[in-house]
Amino acid sequence: MKKNKPYLVILLVVMLLLIIVKFCKDKEPHTDDGNNPTYAAPKKIIPINKGIDLFKEYHKNRTKLIEPHLRRLYNDSSFIDTKFVWYSLDEIKEYIAYIEKVQKTNPSYNVTGIRLYYGAYSNKHEKFPNQQTFFMVPTMKSEKQDPKHNNMNHIPFYIEYEKGGNPIKGNFVAMDELMLDYNKKERLNPYLKSNQQEGNFSLNISRLFSSTALNNAITSLVYNESEASPPPRNN
Repeated sequence: MKKNKPYLVILLVVMLLLIIVKFCKDKEPHTDDGNNPTYAAPKKIIPINKGIDLFKEYHKNRTKLIEPHLRRLYNDSSFIDTKFVWYSLDEIKEYIAYIEKVQKTNPSYNVTGIRLYYGAYSNKHEKFPNQQTFFMVPTMKSEKQDPKHNNMNHIPFYIEYEKGGNPIKGNFVAMDELMLDYNKKERLNPYLKSNQQEGNFSLNISRLFSSTALNNAITSLVYNESEASPPPRNN
């Protein structure tokens, strides 16, 4: 039996090496037939040609119809509206991290997503006068659910907090001014309460003149000020 011990040790070492190799392979990304690493893309990634089609369709059925009207409205024959806006990757990460921090600081609430709103700067904007833009606002789920339109079930909000306290810890207040009229009253009814409880929405109008609101401050979560093109002209 003593003579067999070296062979047993070698066998155990080989088996251990095989287990380690298999474990390492399991940790590696899957490869395609060409031995190139492949990774699962987000479900809502669309083909390149569809993205190009979206841009062309917008230009054909929006820009060509709207820009002539805007030129007359602004009395500017050379006016060209915004075609895209840009944020750096670091800016996007910073905003997402901030919203996630808001969520962790207010565990009784449930931040569900982000709305992207179309908007337009006034003619007094220093950098992009009269230009189209978009801004982002986080959302929280409405108690009144619409099974046909999921995106309508998520309401934009800001934070109302006690003065002198943590500016991202407090009540989430529904921004009813940014809500479409579609079933608006019905969706806001659960939050039209005289005494708001922790974890529930409150409505701007119902709290505007309350003693609680007067003793509180607000924190905006609206995100904007991107880089846009066409760039501003040097006049």
